[in-house]
Amino acid sequence: MNSPSSQPAKQSKFQELFSNHYCKRENKKQKKNKLSIADMKNNLSRIIMLIIYLLINHGLVIYVICYRTIKVKSNVPIVFARICGMLLNFNCTFIIVLMLKQAILIIRSNKFLRKGIPVDDHIDFHKVVGRIIVVLSILHTIAHVVNVGAYNSHSWVAYLFTTEPNIGWVGGFASLSGLLLCIILSVIV
Repeated sequence: MNSPSSQPAKQSKFQELFSNHYCKRENKKQKKNKLSIADMKNNLSRIIMLIIYLLINHGLVIYVICYRTIKVKSNVPIVFARICGMLLNFNCTFIIVLMLKQAILIIRSNKFLRKGIPVDDHIDFHKVVGRIIVVLSILHTIAHVVNVGAYNSHSWVAYLFTTEPNIGWVGGFASLSGLLLCIILSVIV
C-alpha cells in the first residue's frame, strides 16, 4: 500500500515529464549540442587555429613517412617511432610557445593579430597539446619497444635499462633517457 506522501511525488514527476516546461528544457539541451553557423562565426579564429595546428601535424607526418620509407628504407616500427618523435618535437616546442607571456602581450596589443589568434584560449590549448604529448610519448615508447624486440643480440632488459647495446648518440644512453623522460612526464601529468 502506498503512503499518501509518495503519490504526490510520483504525480509531480509524471506531470513534469509531460509538461511544457520540461519539453522546452529538452529542446534547449538538444540545441546546445548542435553546432550552428552562428557558433562557427563566433569561434572562427579558434577553428582556424585548430585547422592550422592539425595541418602542421599532418604535414610533419607525411614528411617523416616519405623520408623514412623512400630515402632511409626503415621498418614500420622505426617509421612509427620517428613520426611520434617528430610530432613530439613540434608539440613540445609549441606547448612552450603557448605560454610565452611576452608573445601573448604582443598579440593582444596588435589589433590585427588579436582578431586572428585566440589569445584568451591559450591555457586551454596548452592543456590540449599537453594531452597530445602524453599520447604521442606513449606511442613513441611502444614503437621503440616493439623495434627492440626485433633485435636478438641482447635481451629487452639490457636494451631498456642498460647502456650495453650502445644505442643512441651518447654512449648508449638513448633508452635510459627515454625512460627518464617518461618518468618526468608521468610526474607532470
